[in-house]
Amino acid sequence: MRLPATKPYVLIDLCDEEDPTRGDCNAYRNLGRLFAEKTGKEWVCVEDNDRCRTILGQRGLPDTVFSFKNRPEYNDTYHVYEFNENLSYYANSNVEEELVSHHVTARLLEEERHKFKERYPDNGNRLIALMNIEYDKPSQEKTAEKLADMIAASDNPKTTIFVCGIWRTERLAQIDMLHHLKSSIEARNMTQDVEILSYSMSRDFNERASQYNPYLGLIASADHFVILGHSMSIVSECLMSGKTLMLINNHNHDRLIDQGLCDRLTAINPSNGFPTRSIEPVNITSAVVDGLIRHYRMHEAAKAPQPS
Repeated sequence: MRLPATKPYVLIDLCDEEDPTRGDCNAYRNLGRLFAEKTGKEWVCVEDNDRCRTILGQRGLPDTVFSFKNRPEYNDTYHVYEFNENLSYYANSNVEEELVSHHVTARLLEEERHKFKERYPDNGNRLIALMNIEYDKPSQEKTAEKLADMIAASDNPKTTIFVCGIWRTERLAQIDMLHHLKSSIEARNMTQDVEILSYSMSRDFNERASQYNPYLGLIASADHFVILGHSMSIVSECLMSGKTLMLINNHNHDRLIDQGLCDRLTAINPSNGFPTRSIEPVNITSAVVDGLIRHYRMHEAAKAPQPS
């Protein structure tokens, strides 16, 4: 049995995670770090079991743990272990059921904007980020047609469409999406004006660790966003752009639409152009941490010896 640490600290335990770069893991890192900073504690993040055992042996039991694992050592600690979307409850906001915590900040986006422009220099085109999450052929066809119609109806057709896949995007989903876009652009005689780029993420974590991922740079740089498929993480992160989003084949985002943060792509009238509006970046991460701290203090108060 390990004793509590002499100096309280927060442990973020991501050991044995198949992909430590996925949204839930990035969120846990940031939630744990913010929790530690707001409660005046140190924090340690581990992704290797040997290092975790070393930390526990050297420092004793942490005061608080953020981990999907349930080690026996964590039984007496304040243990945050729920999936990211379940933690949104702690934000106590009117959109918490439709957004999740993440690691994206204004500073990070600015850094990624510069990296993105080094690889994709600004050519003056409007830039459309198409986050291609799920393979749904009807939705892909509707997306391609709608985007082509909006571009054709605009005053300036010069456009770059960047189709960005994520770790769970099927290879065929990327291939078919590019095919539908090219066909729709060709049908409107706009091939000279519209450039189509794409990025497909390797499912091998070690392989993609050495590759440039344009995802965050795209969020920082795009003029318009289309989210095809359901991902609370991607919707939440893209709303850090300070722009509204166009959604298709998503669910559970009615409140975001009602509040003017998103639009349904299928409901847009192409003749009215792109509906994108500037908004204040939306981020519930800090509010989730504040809610967790309130819960933590109640947990600690319940453990404290009661006066006789």
